[in-house]
Amino acid sequence: MEFEEVRRERGVVVFQQGKALESPYGYAWSPQGDPARLLDDVEWSEDHIDHYFEHLQGAFYSWDGRR
Repeated sequence: MEFEEVRRERGVVVFQQGKALESPYGYAWSPQGDPARLLDDVEWSEDHIDHYFEHLQGAFYSWDGRR
């Protein structure tokens, strides 16, 4: 797998694979539980992004950031 960006915030590692219609997507690794709860008030850029996570297995989640 190739990633455009890898970022760590509050113990959550987000692996951005790309963008669809200017909205980033990829995967997240969050051993502390629900990444949505941990990243609730984190601003990732000047443009607001809503984070959506779906649990896959163990500490892994799919991630969709919507502008």
